[in-house]
Formats: sequence, C-alpha cells, structure tokens
Amino acid sequence: MSGDEQKYLKEAFDTNWIAPLGPNLDGFEKQLGGFLNIGHVAALSSGTAALHLALILLDVKPATKCWYPASLFRRP
Repeated sequence: MSGDEQKYLKEAFDTNWIAPLGPNLDGFEKQLGGFLNIGHVAALSSGTAALHLALILLDVKPATKCWYPASLFRRP
C-alpha cells in the first residue's frame, strides 16, 4: 500500500472504527447517494447481505420460493 491507504488504515485503528461502521463509511454512502442522485444508500459487507436486505425491503415472506444461483449460499 502507498499514499492514502496507509493513512486511512492508521486512522481507522487510531479512532477504533474498524468495522462495520465509521465516518469513512458514512462519507462513502453520502457521496455515492449524491453521485447517484438518490436519498438513501446502504453499503453492506457482502452480496449475500445485500440480497437479504432486498428480500426484507420487498417484504418477501419466509415461505416464498425464491430462485437464486446454486453457489450463492454454501453449506458444509
């Protein structure tokens, strides 16, 4: 790493904002919302989390059949 990456990493540790929240994430969501000209943006930790949130926001009930790629959820 070089440049700003090291500065931001040190800042995250120094301020104890490692994951999953913090001022950098808040700023990213705000800038992305402005760029896309939308009022609400949520940066999530994974695609699975994004799909889960989408299902909640669409009010999909637990018994509803949903189609998704077989590699989306892996179980041992």
